[in-house]
Amino acid sequence: MANIYRAHATFVYPSIATQGETFGLAPLESMSCGAVPIVSNLPCFTEYLSAGENGWVVDYQDTNPVSTLANTLVQAGVDHAAMRQSAITTASRFSVANVAAAWISAFETWVNS
Repeated sequence: MANIYRAHATFVYPSIATQGETFGLAPLESMSCGAVPIVSNLPCFTEYLSAGENGWVVDYQDTNPVSTLANTLVQAGVDHAAMRQSAITTASRFSVANVAAAWISAFETWVNS
């Protein structure tokens, strides 16, 4: 999947799972490879995605914004370089090492309390 993500500037993930998405890992994986995500405005994505900075957020209940934004980005020839770098930086916060350290810290706090 990493090669596929790297080959594309954008990753479109219009989820409608208002009760089913937990963390939204697929967009984060794409971000780690530099593919700037277009995601639904659900908390599982907006927890780590800042619209216009490291990705784009659209209303999941309306398909027009997704297609309009995707077409605008392609036709305008938007330079994704800064957004791609921001996406990669954001994804690095969720590396295995960082997540493991956070879990260990949480467990240590729990054990010591």
